[in-house]
Amino acid sequence: MTITRKREHNYEKFIKPKRKRYLQSHKCIDCGVQSETFRCDSCNAIRTAYAAEWRRKNIDHVHKKAKEWRIKNPGKVKATNRRTQARQYDLSVDEYDILIKSACGICGSVTKKRAMDHCHVTNKVRGVLCIGCNAKLGWFEKNKDNVLFWVSKDNEA
Repeated sequence: MTITRKREHNYEKFIKPKRKRYLQSHKCIDCGVQSETFRCDSCNAIRTAYAAEWRRKNIDHVHKKAKEWRIKNPGKVKATNRRTQARQYDLSVDEYDILIKSACGICGSVTKKRAMDHCHVTNKVRGVLCIGCNAKLGWFEKNKDNVLFWVSKDNEA
């Protein structure tokens, strides 16, 4: 278990003055080498590696802080999830919102839990289904041949 202590936000104290110096000199804020960005590539790589190592060593702390942030900012979490879902299906957020608020395409129910039905080959959206219909459709797609054989067998009798 790692012990962490609260510290003040360091942007105003440390980063802002370094960025100001960079704007005047165009040199890396860490090593002073001429650079096109405020931190040169080698210093940026070192810093990125250090941050990744710190996250790996303190994964419990990182998860705890992320969970606290999600609890504190439910609106931002919901908006991020909507953007991610819309992007996954190549839709705008407005198109996604309209679709997800519509009734189930099979049974017509308007439940809270809905799923975006899409072709797994082309990723093209077919519409919105309730969770129950989505699960049944997925099962049917996997077992289509057996079901159609069974139904045709009933017609022969």
